Amino acid sequence: MKPFARIAIVSFLALAAAGCVYTPDTNDVDGAGWGCPDELSENVFEPELAERLCSLRRETGDEMVNCARMKDRRKANKLAKDIAVRRLPALTAIRDELAGANVPKEKVRGKKRHIEMLDQMIASIKDGARDMPILALTPCTNSTGAAFMGFDFDSKIDWNSETNCIMDSCEDGLFLSRELELKQPFHGFETVKVRGDIDSRKAYAMVFNRSVVCEFDIDGAQRWTDEVRRDFAESCGINLVVESESADWVMLRGETDALRIWVCAGAYSSLSFCGDQAKTERGVHYQLEVRRRVQ
Repeated sequence: MKPFARIAIVSFLALAAAGCVYTPDTNDVDGAGWGCPDELSENVFEPELAERLCSLRRETGDEMVNCARMKDRRKANKLAKDIAVRRLPALTAIRDELAGANVPKEKVRGKKRHIEMLDQMIASIKDGARDMPILALTPCTNSTGAAFMGFDFDSKIDWNSETNCIMDSCEDGLFLSRELELKQPFHGFETVKVRGDIDSRKAYAMVFNRSVVCEFDIDGAQRWTDEVRRDFAESCGINLVVESESADWVMLRGETDALRIWVCAGAYSSLSFCGDQAKTERGVHYQLEVRRRVQ
């Protein structure tokens, strides 16, 4: 059996140009770099230490990727806490070993890179294991400023320590993030990720995501978007209109003086590999984004 390796390719049947495509936070699902960096083959450390480092990083990285891909985010948070309990002591101990290891002058940069990557892994584990704050969304048709159903975009947020990244994104790029648990489900969503500006540290987007493994039904997607549209008009005083629709997706959009709203229900397929085995998953992805308008 080859060492575990996972590559995921998410291909939404809706056209990328139309916008109905979920763009995950790189730090949440990538897993890249958690295995054995190139410097290990160059013998930065003694073989025994290098092997222990490689094994620990690979095993922990696989667990982190699986945790990040869990659809039930509350269960994912519990699993992250378990990973922290089991893995952090060993990661901290081997990090101390690396810091104290004597290496040739030409290998100092490689040693530094290993320590930095371990620090990043440790920070990611700690972020994932934090308790999710509870957010109660409350209907409000008279919100002023950048606020959505009781959430104030100018409120102080205890962001995760790591910076997130979405490649090739003109709106997000690098940003801060924090996942919140909803006190009550909101159109099927049980958590929401808040994104924040690195410089101002203020929130600029609320991103709700949910995937359901099933046979895609455009009528079901239409019913869901209709429900969202009615609720936004009644509870938020925001009118949503159909931006685009096809046999594979329905998209809505709307805006206020302070916010832009985007809603989508679309078919998706996900191809993943474990060793030489490929697995395809299909279903429907629901997404709602509430963004602060750029003034």
